[in-house]
Amino acid sequence: MMIKRRFIILGALVALLLVASMASASPAAPGAPTLRWRATANPSVAEIRADGITDGGTAGNGAISWDVYFRLPASVSMPYPTITIVPGPAWTAMSPCSFTTVMSRSTGDWRAHGYYISGFCTATPTTPVTGSDVLIATLTFSGCPATGFLMDMDSGDDAFGDEVTDVVDRFNDPYFPSDAELTDGGACGNPTAVQLANISAGPVAPIANALYPALAGAAALLAVAGVAFKGMRKH
Repeated sequence: MMIKRRFIILGALVALLLVASMASASPAAPGAPTLRWRATANPSVAEIRADGITDGGTAGNGAISWDVYFRLPASVSMPYPTITIVPGPAWTAMSPCSFTTVMSRSTGDWRAHGYYISGFCTATPTTPVTGSDVLIATLTFSGCPATGFLMDMDSGDDAFGDEVTDVVDRFNDPYFPSDAELTDGGACGNPTAVQLANISAGPVAPIANALYPALAGAAALLAVAGVAFKGMRKH
């Protein structure tokens, strides 16, 4: 009976920890932003825009940096001649910040068409970014083909290393959009109707990104509970 009572108490403790784990894993700062690729009137210029950046319930908080992983179609010859990037005005307006952007090309056979761009401050700003329809960056392509192509916005969760798409708040807490929270779009020329019909998009419930770490936490807690219960039985 003593073991049974201890097991009941331990089970209640695990349940409480699981609830706390799910609460902490749920999207907070900088909210659960989605990203989209957007063609412009200039066929050589495209934009990356974000929606749903919030303070995560903490006054004065918001996004201060981002990383975006995207892939050109396999039909495009690589390396691509030139891609230039200019961060949106909301990011360069942060203070103090000195906002900086970098771009690198992915390596490896299967992801040779991928690019990784990052935007970040060299000093933690006191004026983070919030809002929707926020311009992340403007990208200009040289040597665009006549038919254009679609750009694949990617979460990067299938890539090696640190090439993942995220939006990070001033406390360095990142939000990692899933592939379903990223919208592809036309780039470098005017895509055909068939290409546009293949644009991937589709919002998902914000809890989806929190569910995996929560389940992982639950598994870890259950494992700890199992070890603890074995210890009780030894005594």
